[in-house]
Amino acid sequence: MSILKNKKISFLSFNTGILFLASAPSLAAIFLIYPLLLGIIENFKAIVNDKLNYLLAIAGLFMVFKSLISSIFINSSIENWNHFLNWYGLANWIPLFIAYIGFQKYLKTSLQREIAGKFFLFGTIPIIFSIFSHYFLK
Repeated sequence: MSILKNKKISFLSFNTGILFLASAPSLAAIFLIYPLLLGIIENFKAIVNDKLNYLLAIAGLFMVFKSLISSIFINSSIENWNHFLNWYGLANWIPLFIAYIGFQKYLKTSLQREIAGKFFLFGTIPIIFSIFSHYFLK
């Protein structure tokens, strides 16, 4: 088994990314890229067979089409609206759709979801500590 397809490394990278998601999102993104790509590549057949993924793809295409139309025909009813904000919004939503599809492999069972939830909760401890220290220590 090659190191690139080692399941232990991909699950460790996924859980480490989940751990850093609340407190250090940039670091979490670095850890989550590998499991995301591996999840999409290894489960491509299951991804294609899942009908919900088609709905996400259609929604994503609709969002791109709407942003494209609003960029071409700058005719906004909102005063002082910059049409590039539509594209910035896509930079937020499309990665979430891709993450939903790619991380399905790591959240299949209830045990995997429970472990991911615990890692996420443990990752919020630095945030909670920071909140209390700012409040009490000013």
